[in-house]
Amino acid sequence: MQTFLVCKTRILVLVILLCLLYSALMVKFDFSMWMAEKDKNAFLKFVHLKESKRDHITSKTTKNHVITKQYSGLKDPNEQKDSVGLNRRTDAVILLSQMRSGSSVLGELFNQRVNVSFFYEPLYPFGDETCPQMDKERVAVLEKISKCQFDLQGHYKKAYLASQLTDSFATCMKTKICFTKHPKCSRFLSRDTNICKINKQGQQICPEPINTETLSSYCNTSLLRAMKVIYLCELESLLPLLKDPTVNVKVLHLVRDPRATVNSRVNELKSYKSGVNNVQTVRKMATSICKRLSNSVNFADVIVDDVALRQKYMRIRHEDFALEAMEATQAIYNFVGINMTNKMRKWIMEATSPQNSQGLSAKDTQSTSRNPNYVVSAWRQNLSFWEIKIIQQVCKGALSRLNYWTFKNEKELRDLKTYNSFAPKGFPYKPL
Repeated sequence: MQTFLVCKTRILVLVILLCLLYSALMVKFDFSMWMAEKDKNAFLKFVHLKESKRDHITSKTTKNHVITKQYSGLKDPNEQKDSVGLNRRTDAVILLSQMRSGSSVLGELFNQRVNVSFFYEPLYPFGDETCPQMDKERVAVLEKISKCQFDLQGHYKKAYLASQLTDSFATCMKTKICFTKHPKCSRFLSRDTNICKINKQGQQICPEPINTETLSSYCNTSLLRAMKVIYLCELESLLPLLKDPTVNVKVLHLVRDPRATVNSRVNELKSYKSGVNNVQTVRKMATSICKRLSNSVNFADVIVDDVALRQKYMRIRHEDFALEAMEATQAIYNFVGINMTNKMRKWIMEATSPQNSQGLSAKDTQSTSRNPNYVVSAWRQNLSFWEIKIIQQVCKGALSRLNYWTFKNEKELRDLKTYNSFAPKGFPYKPL
């Protein structure tokens, strides 16, 4: 009987211990579940915080209108929705500028580069007289060249009829592409292909017309198609081409101080003499230049607000390129996705050397070699203060947007050592 009681007691104790152990395990399990739920909530709060930060990513514009994204370590999900292929190879670049803004010099960065198909002023037949009526025709020409299609005669015929220009100078109809006689215009035709030849006088001799099938075949194998364009009315007209998913086109927008541009243009007018009688000439030039300049610069802000387009536009001031040519060229090549070559480095150093005397002559207004220091400041010695004052009044908005400084009196204008005409160095050269 006593033995039975002992056994019964032991069993009871064992049951109690098992119950206590079970209770302890359940408490631990509940605590673990509670901690897991707590961690989950914390994690969700963390994710929500990150989402909130991502949603509040902001863009800020510097004085030079170079816009950069503040990602806080997160990748913008919109970058994944690129419909125009930002990461693919650049097919074509349009060097957009105005007359007497330095585009011939900048165009040589593409014309001198091996394996680049460079087209000089393919919109020449349109002139300025057909703006903006023939914008769609202009863009159609640029689109076809971007895609290495050269059935352009229909467009050129319409353009010549509207502009009243003749084909004798550019021979766009005669040879099927514009400006083939001079190597500086489309050097690749004789350098990289057998389409044209260089004679003893240094002239580029091409068949009339050029075999467009051969041209198209080479064009499709070249690294890049580049077009220098001064006869496009507005940057805005390129928007459909920039959004075209079948071709990756970029815009390199070259701008120049309008005071320098006016100076360069009046130098070409043999009848022009500085004086009060030519107030209207200066005002008319400045109005035309700055209206177009302001419109394009303002529309660039629309482009940079679009994730899929902001990497397709780059703006550069002529003055920055003139003074920092090598650095600017490297940035431009990075923008379009081609490499700098030793030959290009040598050419740039020679073409922009301060010892280059060609920049001191006004005889060759289309020279592609210049003394940079002279080019940047020459207008300050040539124009009178009243002429400068008129341009500054008309172009106040454009000058401010592009960080050009104005002069209050003649002393400031002539003092090149003390007073600069523009904010120094528009670097870094980044697509807007």
